[in-house]
Amino acid sequence: KAQQPSINQYGSIMSFIYKYRTHNQMLSLVITPMLTGSISFISSATLIAMILRSNLKLSTVYRRLIFGISVFDLIQSVGQGLSSIPMPVGSSLGAFGNDISCDVQGVLVIIGCTGSLLYSISLSIYFLSMIRNQTSERGIRDKLERYLHAVPILFTFVTTVVCLVFDQIHPHGTVCTLAATPMYCHHDLDVECEKPRR
Repeated sequence: KAQQPSINQYGSIMSFIYKYRTHNQMLSLVITPMLTGSISFISSATLIAMILRSNLKLSTVYRRLIFGISVFDLIQSVGQGLSSIPMPVGSSLGAFGNDISCDVQGVLVIIGCTGSLLYSISLSIYFLSMIRNQTSERGIRDKLERYLHAVPILFTFVTTVVCLVFDQIHPHGTVCTLAATPMYCHHDLDVECEKPRR
């Protein structure tokens, strides 16, 4: 009787799961981001259109912050919605891309994920200032707003450039993003992670 693989053999539950998932499970992992990414894209695009077409447009700090979150979420939705398609051929089910398309997807995912997260923090700071510190809209606009936009935008693009320059974008699961190579090497005791090519 063949010996069944154990979780301890692969160092973590994640590595074990990804090595021994079935075809149908893998198909679900590929299709799900396409569906959720499409819904997220439509939602973000609708919100952006509603803001720009309204009478108030981008006239308040709150609306500008929501606009920023929506733009970055839209970018992330495109990257996630492509799922495994841009990944190098052979790296995942449904992969039809190469290293360049993988980098493009990784840039979209990193920009979108980092930017929307940091803009959400900016929105929290906005509410904290309004509610706890009783800061007026004008006070936030004059003293704080520039940082609420500058930090997410600058940090996001610097992070993305660093990931590209140091070759840190690789296939991970069913998407290309900030990851070590080969896939899941951090979780597998028998696989050594490669050093960046650049």
